[in-house]
Amino acid sequence: MVNHRGVINLVNHFQQTFKPPIGNYNTCQNARLSFDASTLEIWYNLLSGAKIYFTPENILLQPNKLRDWIIEKEIREILLVTPIAEMLFEQKFPADCPFKYLYLGGIL
Repeated sequence: MVNHRGVINLVNHFQQTFKPPIGNYNTCQNARLSFDASTLEIWYNLLSGAKIYFTPENILLQPNKLRDWIIEKEIREILLVTPIAEMLFEQKFPADCPFKYLYLGGIL
C-alpha cells in the first residue's frame, strides 16, 4: 500500500524535476493498477492538471500503432517497460510531436 505522504512526495519530486506545464498537456496510463508505477502515472499527472488517456492494450506491442496513437493524442510523456520502449524508438516521430519524456520501469 502507498500512503498519502508517499504519493505527495512522489508527485512533488516529479513536478520539481520535470516541471510539467500545469494543466496543459496529455499523458497516458499503461501500468496495471497492481503495479506501483500506476501511482506515478495517475497521481502525478492528475495533480499536475494533465489529461490522462488510457492506452489501448492491443496497441502496446505494435510500435507503429503505438507511435501513431501517441501522435494523435498529443501525448507528452509515457511510462513503458524497456522492451516496448526499445520497439517504440525504432519508429520515426515528427519534429513537432509533443512527446518529451519517457519513463522506464517494470517488467513485461
